[in-house]
Amino acid sequence: MRWSLGLDLEEAGPLVQSRITGAFEAIRSKLPNVSAESLVRLDGRGMRDKSYRLVFDFLRRHSKDRGVLIAAATDTSALGAVQAVRELKWDKYFAIRGQDCISEALEEMNTPGSPLIGSVLHEAQSYGPRLIHLALALLSGQRVSP
Repeated sequence: MRWSLGLDLEEAGPLVQSRITGAFEAIRSKLPNVSAESLVRLDGRGMRDKSYRLVFDFLRRHSKDRGVLIAAATDTSALGAVQAVRELKWDKYFAIRGQDCISEALEEMNTPGSPLIGSVLHEAQSYGPRLIHLALALLSGQRVSP
């Protein structure tokens, strides 16, 4: 792997930015020799067109490099990256991962040979009950795992 791109969403704040931070930490844990310079954050702003342009421009500047991982803060950004990679006909050299499991991303992942290999579903609808149980445990003085 020469590069890992993080398609960030800076304006969403640290919680959403932690999606890219976590992806980079996972890469470093499995590939400890990866240099910090090869982990590049680009602010795709969660938008398909902006992410497409950023990835396309980056790849044109690094046209000889293959084996690129892309972690996107949103599936919409991931789909922009797919468009750029596909336009350059470099699908087989890329692995792209998004977040949110939107229907268009799920369809893309089912396309044979797609560089979009995964997405993370956060199941926000289930957060409420879990957070209430956590809060009650904390309020009653129980120790909870991080």
